[in-house]
Amino acid sequence: MASKYAKPSPNLTVPLVGITALLTVATAAISLPAGWVLFAGFLVVAWAHPTPMLTGPKETPANEREERLIRRHRSWLDTRNSMLMGNSWGWETLWCGIPPRLSYFVTGAIGALVATVPLSGARPPRRCGWSAG
Repeated sequence: MASKYAKPSPNLTVPLVGITALLTVATAAISLPAGWVLFAGFLVVAWAHPTPMLTGPKETPANEREERLIRRHRSWLDTRNSMLMGNSWGWETLWCGIPPRLSYFVTGAIGALVATVPLSGARPPRRCGWSAG
């Protein structure tokens, strides 16, 4: 007799973040543009986050764990959308009494990381000293 239980999708978030970090470091080590690798890696991580299985009536959360999984999944969806289309509404969640969205901070942190690594293989010219001219 077949089982009615649907197996949840595997959560590959942690391994994909590790692979992204390794590829970014390796790309930077060989003087290639690592910023794009970091951006694309986090975009893949956000896109690959699985939808949580809900066991409540009419596919609603049955307990606190499922509610946390839903919030985490929505945060990854917001992060993905913010990376692709910008985050113009994120600042509105910083008002008093409203908890800030995690995706607002995650997208800002990813942007800061991408800004610190080179986006092109070109290096700025070196100036050896002051020119008297």
